[in-house]
Amino acid sequence: METSRTVEHDVFIDFSSKDTRHSFVSHLHAAFRRQGISVFLAEHCALSEATLKPGFELANEIQLAIERSKVYVVVFSKNYASSPLCLETLMTFMDLQRRKDGPVVIPVFYGEVTRSIVEQQTERFKEDFSKHHGFFSDEKDRVERWRKGLTEAAKLLCHESIEQQNDSELVEDIVADVREKLYPTGMIGFYSRLLGIENLLFKQSHDIYRLGIWGMPGIGKTAIAQESFNQMTKHFETQCFIHEFHVDSVYEIPALNKKEAQRLFTRFAFSEKEPSDSNLIEVSKKVVEYANGNPLALYCGALTKASWNDSSSVELMASENIQSKLPFLGEAHSSFPDNFINCFNFNFEQKPIIHPQVDSKYIRLSGEEVLGTEHSEESGDSNVEIERSKKRIRITEEEHQ
Repeated sequence: METSRTVEHDVFIDFSSKDTRHSFVSHLHAAFRRQGISVFLAEHCALSEATLKPGFELANEIQLAIERSKVYVVVFSKNYASSPLCLETLMTFMDLQRRKDGPVVIPVFYGEVTRSIVEQQTERFKEDFSKHHGFFSDEKDRVERWRKGLTEAAKLLCHESIEQQNDSELVEDIVADVREKLYPTGMIGFYSRLLGIENLLFKQSHDIYRLGIWGMPGIGKTAIAQESFNQMTKHFETQCFIHEFHVDSVYEIPALNKKEAQRLFTRFAFSEKEPSDSNLIEVSKKVVEYANGNPLALYCGALTKASWNDSSSVELMASENIQSKLPFLGEAHSSFPDNFINCFNFNFEQKPIIHPQVDSKYIRLSGEEVLGTEHSEESGDSNVEIERSKKRIRITEEEHQ
């Protein structure tokens, strides 16, 4: 493990060794290293915890590493609050974070620990603080600082394991978040897309790596392709960005997830600051739902802000504004490459925004041929007829040994 006392670190991870050292934190540490991100692990050993006395201070190595780290990742697990060293480390993080241009603190709520448990110090955290009040009876102010620090940290932008299907997805999201903090692009969700692009490229064995970028109108194809190119060609002497080029492998850019969409809309509508008005919060949620993860649609929805009166009227305003600003969404079908035209249907059933969906009856990325059958249907109030022609569609992806 690399815990140098002299070098700077990109990331400092504060965690409970009892819970996550040989599981989640180990995987997170390895993922950071694969991306060339240096990490300091704050391993507060059981021996040092057992010999703690009131009035203790953090070890010089820990203090120095905190001061020389750029991003702090705090993993809140069930035994986190039982460690005075973890709590004191968190307090140091929060003190530095309050400074102008201070480092970023990224909370991770892991396992059974939720944001509310940390914010309100309930369940296991409540039991641990009862013990702290007894042991540090002469340092009540210190214990209260720990409480306030937990409450403050719980309100920051965070990651929660209950929102992920497995630890690997959680690790990927955290690494993507940290990369954005270290190397800002201004594009919310970019690094998670870059990871998907990198994974497809690294599977290839050509002298020249090729990958097509595809997605719905307004999703940010060109911007993501250009920034991905910039990120991956920094160490090459010569670079060339080509807009139109035949490829065999294609990366589909996913729509923004709910958290990413809310962050982007907040940036457009409220200049990064979360609204405090409950009505505005409700209205913003409706617009985000309507935009269906499309960045350009989120921007168009934000343009209606000046006309927001109540949450009941926002649906109509957002719909009209998005439709008027994005008329090409309804016409984009004709602009798809020939081998994709018959692979998509447009869903009008619930949202007025048109979004392409891969139709499993027409496409197999493994390269097998699929015969579609003629079909038409009416969906929703839009009474839109969807036609699928009888065409053989073959999308091939080279098999690499």
